[in-house]
Amino acid sequence: MPDEMLSIVEALAQLQGAKTFEEMGQVAQRWWGTLQSPVVPIIIDQMLRTQKKEGAYVGAILDAMKVQRFLQNAKQHDIPWAVTEEERITNALFQAITELFKATPDTITQILASNQALILSPFGVNYAKWVEIQFAGIDEKMITDELKRRARKERRQIVIRFLEDASSRGVGYAKKRFDKDFEALIKRIGEQFRLKES
Repeated sequence: MPDEMLSIVEALAQLQGAKTFEEMGQVAQRWWGTLQSPVVPIIIDQMLRTQKKEGAYVGAILDAMKVQRFLQNAKQHDIPWAVTEEERITNALFQAITELFKATPDTITQILASNQALILSPFGVNYAKWVEIQFAGIDEKMITDELKRRARKERRQIVIRFLEDASSRGVGYAKKRFDKDFEALIKRIGEQFRLKES
């Protein structure tokens, strides 16, 4: 592999491995000349295709998508602007996804409407999956009742299915399916709680 390609791979690996937005900016500053290469977007696209095809962990896919967007923004504007934009997007998505995970049939479309373009983007849907994985890990440590843990996980998975449906088939279809899924979940959990109490 030529030296230029090794440098590009190293720069991208460091960007993906950055733990904070500030660190991402520092890595970009350090490698900016290398990251200007016209092959960088091609490499990132190939990375994403390979990761999706191989069923990579959603966090790895998100990191590659984040690097792709960050570099596009840094080229269009500048690195500090791109850092600020990544932080804004991540904070907005986390808040919206957290609210969606608490949504009911009466509130889900209102919550979605506040950031619909961002949430229904491929990054947004994958981000929701990643947040669900994080919440499941927290629930595993914090909630001792298996039934409660399972109910919370199923509720989040219903929201993720809603987002996937809304992204691919439209909000109307997704809302109808969400309503049915939510009602079935409430009924199933109610029956399980009754059985547990008896």
